[in-house]
Amino acid sequence: MHVKRKTIPIQQTVSDIKHRLPPSLQHPFLTALRAYGLTWMLTTLPGLVGALIKMAIKSSKRRSFAPLRQFIFQTVPRIFHASVVHNGLPWLMTGAIASTPFFTYALERLASRSRQEKKDKRFSRWLSHHPMLARTMSIGLSMWLVRRVFPKTKTLEWTFFALVRASDITASRAADNPIVRRYLPKWLFDYGSVVVFTLACTEIMFAWFYAPHRLPR
Repeated sequence: MHVKRKTIPIQQTVSDIKHRLPPSLQHPFLTALRAYGLTWMLTTLPGLVGALIKMAIKSSKRRSFAPLRQFIFQTVPRIFHASVVHNGLPWLMTGAIASTPFFTYALERLASRSRQEKKDKRFSRWLSHHPMLARTMSIGLSMWLVRRVFPKTKTLEWTFFALVRASDITASRAADNPIVRRYLPKWLFDYGSVVVFTLACTEIMFAWFYAPHRLPR
């Protein structure tokens, strides 16, 4: 006898939204949810665990339930409110990981409704054949929107790290081009990416140890 598994309301809501989307966006939608949820947990749980440890220490010293009540009714709501209202890093990572299919789909929809249909369709078709450019444009738009909506989000080092990694991948792809290799010196292909990546990691680690206020919280 087959027993149908019960679904919680949020699972049903996600499933309903997924099936309303076009087939090309259903998998990116689930990827976006996973990226947001994982980044939100990584940016929220450390503060929650730290507050829990402080509460436990205070409770053991005072031998009262006052720190526990303060933790439940004041600290936890404050942490969750800040992680939702002021924390733009989950949105930034979601945009960096899953925004490209939505970006190209929006361009195709705009091209189909535009008066300059042939010209716009050529552009959207050309963009679909250049995924690196489409990814760069969608990530850049995501970063700009996050900075506009969440101006207090500290993303400098993460943005710098992502930019260096994207540049490293682009340079590696360009190094395979015979025209590029003809005009650039050989030592640049052997050591250039290593030097740039080392300098970027050095800057990030310096901020990590000596300027933590610049890092995302």
